[in-house]
Amino acid sequence: MNIPAPTGVPGDMTRSLECEHHFSAPIRILIDQAVSAGWTAMEVFTAIEEVVKDQRQAQMLDPDPAEASEEIASVET
Repeated sequence: MNIPAPTGVPGDMTRSLECEHHFSAPIRILIDQAVSAGWTAMEVFTAIEEVVKDQRQAQMLDPDPAEASEEIASVET
């Protein structure tokens, strides 16, 4: 999946709408594929919401996980 770079600056309301636009089709395709596989739409919506919630929490706890991985690697060696 290719997501283009934003055209607006952070905090610009159109940037948020642009992001939603770029994610809309891929998420609809994901939902359609899951429903075709036998999941109910409500199960898929709930799963997506939970994954997003978990990812948001992980981001808040560690905004740069790559940096933490580098720190762990340097301690291990």
